[in-house]
Amino acid sequence: RSVVDDRLGQLAKTEVLAVWHFASPEQAAVSFVEVRIHTGRLHQIRAHLGHLGHPLVGDVPYGGPDAWPDWCSRIFLHSSCLA
Repeated sequence: RSVVDDRLGQLAKTEVLAVWHFASPEQAAVSFVEVRIHTGRLHQIRAHLGHLGHPLVGDVPYGGPDAWPDWCSRIFLHSSCLA
């Protein structure tokens, strides 16, 4: 598991471009987030969003057991473009 450490960690930059808010099937607040990663560190998106208190849906290592709702069978992390 990667962690965000401002003193000892390597530089990693994640830019949040857009956010759309929805209600899950269980009426929990969820959001679609468009991000651009500038560095490409291991688990960068997962670590940064989890550190900010907004873990990926289904991402227990970075968001705890509450991040895994009944309606989700896997981590919601999708790429629209790989460069």
